[in-house]
Amino acid sequence: MQTRISPRRALLLAPLLLVTLGGAPAVAQVACGDTITGSVALVSDLDCTGSGLLVGADKVTIDLNGFTLRGDGDLEDVGIDNGGGFDRLTIQNGRVEEFGEGISIGGDAQQASVQDVVVFGCASDGIDLNDSDLARITGTLVTANGGAGLQIGENATGNRFEKSAAVGNVGPGVEIHGSENSVLKSELTLNGDGALVLGNANTLSGNAAYRNEDDGLEVRGDDTEVRKNAVFGNLGEGIEVDDASNAWLERNTASGNGENGIWVDGASSGARLVRNTTQGNDFQGIQIDPEPTGSVLERNTSSGNLLAGLQVFAPGTVLKKNTATANGGRGIAATSPIDGGGNRASFNPDADCEGVVCQ
Repeated sequence: MQTRISPRRALLLAPLLLVTLGGAPAVAQVACGDTITGSVALVSDLDCTGSGLLVGADKVTIDLNGFTLRGDGDLEDVGIDNGGGFDRLTIQNGRVEEFGEGISIGGDAQQASVQDVVVFGCASDGIDLNDSDLARITGTLVTANGGAGLQIGENATGNRFEKSAAVGNVGPGVEIHGSENSVLKSELTLNGDGALVLGNANTLSGNAAYRNEDDGLEVRGDDTEVRKNAVFGNLGEGIEVDDASNAWLERNTASGNGENGIWVDGASSGARLVRNTTQGNDFQGIQIDPEPTGSVLERNTSSGNLLAGLQVFAPGTVLKKNTATANGGRGIAATSPIDGGGNRASFNPDADCEGVVCQ
């Protein structure tokens, strides 16, 4: 059971923390720039000119306890810094704001946890998992940061951003350079891109990516899975696959975006688009540029888009059982495709189908 400090004593000792060492709670004064080797809980806001707190041991818990760890906006400073790579760090229950980076976890740290934290107004990235494996970020808001909300580094694998939100960051809400990371059931809005995936074998599933300044979801890494996302009202593409191999897009909804609902371009190969819905986008519902190879479009539905429902310029693209209805241009238009049959189109004013036979 944690010892409680009276409000009067907290004022006399502030800024203080309750520190648990060897299982017994004890009071110790902790200041900005200190190295934390036991589990701590803030008892007041902590305002720092310079660095915040440095992690110095495995299995540390930093409980912000509803309070704020605040910097002065210097680009070089970090709010909570685990650059030493200590494992099983937990950060929870409060705010980290106005540092260069809010939270930085690196040094091959394993199994960090960030729970119910707001990271606000940092000059660069809100949270930087620069060299971290198996971290889990849940119930957390990264907002109004000058870089990415969450940046996952090139050597970071197996990390999860889940049931969290990235809102109003200058860069992407989530930017992923590493492999086998996941963004799950999260809100990505008012950022540069909602999510930018540069590494391989990552997963975006069950997210809402909307009203971002560029694309909702941008995929540039190979073997990326994009499933069951709602992508709407972005100023650029809903979902873009660019220079990526073996992207799998399934059961996504892309609507009301400023450009294409889904766009596959560059030297992409082996993209598979299955059961996606595109509706009311300002360009095409789905567009495949001339350069991609080996794409498969199966059971997708496009309706009410300003231009074509499905516009496929890449020869050899497989089209099977797609439906295009009431688009502003053509329904389905394809250059030298492989017609898998079962395509349907109706109420498209230019032509229902070109290059495939439609029912």
